[in-house]
Amino acid sequence: MKNMEEKDIKKEQEVKEETVSKDESSVTETPTEQKKEEPKTKEAPKAEVKPAARNTSSGQGGSSKGESSTKDKKDNNNKRKPRRRLSIYGQQLLEKQGLKEVYGLREGPFRRIYGEANRLKGSTGDNLMELLERRLDNVVFRAGFATTRSQARQMVSHRHIKVNGHKAKTASIITAPDDKIEVSVKLANSTLYKNNFVVAKKHKAPAWLRVDAAALKAEITRLPKRDEIDTPVNEQLIIEFYSR
Repeated sequence: MKNMEEKDIKKEQEVKEETVSKDESSVTETPTEQKKEEPKTKEAPKAEVKPAARNTSSGQGGSSKGESSTKDKKDNNNKRKPRRRLSIYGQQLLEKQGLKEVYGLREGPFRRIYGEANRLKGSTGDNLMELLERRLDNVVFRAGFATTRSQARQMVSHRHIKVNGHKAKTASIITAPDDKIEVSVKLANSTLYKNNFVVAKKHKAPAWLRVDAAALKAEITRLPKRDEIDTPVNEQLIIEFYSR
């Protein structure tokens, strides 16, 4: 019996020793494991890579497809496009409109003058320019009594211009050689046109017109010639326009 008890006591002691040894081993293992895991936890965190900011309507951030497309459109618009060449009809029309603007005429009066120039003998182009120069409003302008043809037309319409001693009221009168044009006394004393008459004394009249600036009178000595007319125009294009 004693031997059995001693064996049991020895077994209990061995079991206790085993449990104590296991606890010590577990305790001793933990610090080594912690040491091994510490460098992993102490590693520096990786920098986060943020995506590039998208382009907004205000123009901030990176470029976008919309911005590139607008730049392409601007570049295309900046490129000069070749001008279209005027057709023959366009050149004729442009020449006619330019001559009408110089003399301040509308289509109706201008066409009537062209018809008369076409009926006269000689060159239609020369006749056209001669008739335009012989208009009363143009004669008043060429004499220096008015600064523009429109002002001369106004003077005639207000009956301030006399032709051969009679008050004229139509600016489209075609004057002839030996016709005498004079400014009315009422207009000559007007302060509104006073500067015009001062300038008229220094004005150089064409060769076919004799001007007395002091008396505000003018006389047509002969018909004007084409080379004496300084209006830059190619009248041949106008003839081709109306002869279509």
